[in-house]
Amino acid sequence: MHIWTCHGGTNQKWTTGAQPSQTPTSSPTSSPTPPPPGARPCDIYASGGTPCVAAHSTTRALYGSYTGNLYQVRRSSDNTTRNIAVLTAGGVANAAAQDSFCAGTTCVITVVYDQSGRGNDLWYQGSNVVPGSPQSRPATATTESLTVGGNKAYSLYIN
Repeated sequence: MHIWTCHGGTNQKWTTGAQPSQTPTSSPTSSPTPPPPGARPCDIYASGGTPCVAAHSTTRALYGSYTGNLYQVRRSSDNTTRNIAVLTAGGVANAAAQDSFCAGTTCVITVVYDQSGRGNDLWYQGSNVVPGSPQSRPATATTESLTVGGNKAYSLYIN
């Protein structure tokens, strides 16, 4: 992690976009849609009218219909990478695929994919995807394991 000195640049200023004297002129007119059975966090947020703009997890899907990759690991023995996906739609990570791929060597997590479909993937700071950060190291992929819904998964442990 880098902590940058505040220099007052426009990229370091926060604003709400509203003037203090403004008041809302109308209230929401629609009722939230109830989430479907088996809904995951981002499904629930969307049913309340506030969809996820990014969704990251190394342990499980955050949408009930998500079937893609959660994260990528890279093994130290040959620098090969493998994407780790969910076992089933809306399910937990396929930790067995990671265990098999990383057997006999160490692995690091190089990217956590955005499940929202908006492309807000999280690359580790030392990645060539993140310019100006060659001194950082990615998180070890096997530091923290846990059980989610009866299945093994790995959390993202950043030292």
